[in-house]
Amino acid sequence: MSSIKALAILLTFLILTPGCLSLFGEDDSSSELVNCELEPDEPTCDIDGETEDDCFFNEVFTGEYCRLMTSPQNLDYGEETLLLVVGQDMQALTPSFIGDGPQNWLVNPRLPEGIILDPDNGVISGTPESENLLTSYTIIGTNVIGSSVFILEIEILSQPPESINYTSNEIFCKFSRTCGIGVPFTYGGFIETWDVIPELPLGLEIGASGEIYGVAQQLGDSNHTVSGTNSGGSAYTDIRIITIHEEPENLYYSSQIFQWLLGETIVEFPNIGGGEVINWTIEPPLPAGLFFNTNDGSIMGSPTELHALREHYVTASNTGGSITINFLLSVIDISPLNILYEPYNLDFTINQIIPNLTPTWSGGAPEIWEIYPNLPR
Repeated sequence: MSSIKALAILLTFLILTPGCLSLFGEDDSSSELVNCELEPDEPTCDIDGETEDDCFFNEVFTGEYCRLMTSPQNLDYGEETLLLVVGQDMQALTPSFIGDGPQNWLVNPRLPEGIILDPDNGVISGTPESENLLTSYTIIGTNVIGSSVFILEIEILSQPPESINYTSNEIFCKFSRTCGIGVPFTYGGFIETWDVIPELPLGLEIGASGEIYGVAQQLGDSNHTVSGTNSGGSAYTDIRIITIHEEPENLYYSSQIFQWLLGETIVEFPNIGGGEVINWTIEPPLPAGLFFNTNDGSIMGSPTELHALREHYVTASNTGGSITINFLLSVIDISPLNILYEPYNLDFTINQIIPNLTPTWSGGAPEIWEIYPNLPR
């Protein structure tokens, strides 16, 4: 019995003894030292305290222990109203809050096209794609404990027009004729309204696409500023409008050769087409007794002097141009007619004193007198 008891004690000693002593004489790997900081999952490690994995869904790990999560409060984006422009990147808005961070982010109504709410961190960013009236958006940050709300107003303006360019900045018009210029080239945003300062000349107007058209009813030379506007801003360009008469044309009188008599009553009007004539001239001047009307180009009067055949030039002009024609003119005397002596039959005696006999006539005044045959001695 004593030998059996001694054997049992020996076996117990071998089992409990660490190191190289074992029941089977082999190394015990479980007896090796383990660095629990490097291998926290090692079964032999016994770490006191809690880890993040120990926290429940409504708890937050502080680094040492799990605490109850708090609701986000006082959500704020630093701006209550945003004024954005189509096509221009907005400055990203990052939320701030008190308490534990939201786990989910919501917005109602949906943000405008091109602007997004990051579902992970609540940052609002993007580039607006279309115009949008001022609208209020409710942004909600939530976690399992509660939520916080922020109201953000956003208005998106059209991209402002950058420039307006007509094919020419000068428009030439003829009075009472259709004139204008086509649709201009524009850059930037779409232009919604057009305006001209000062107003266009009478008869002209600007169309919905910036074209200028009409029938000019006002002579002159004027400068104007054309503006194109949308909700984002305006662009400007300057134009000059020159309206002149239509050039006179087809000027003529009733003849190209005139032979008038002294004292003859003359009334001669020109024929002319084209635009209104504002100035009439004639060179050289007409003979005495004839008058040239500088308002309508007519010739009137009665010539009082002889005028050898000569060329005269008449010019009709206006702001659009001029036209000149020529004609030949002479003024001749009237032939004397019906020369008459009273009495007609004369009987004389030798040495009789004869009274003066004065003739009468019609027509022009005689310049030279002759008699045939010669009178008696």
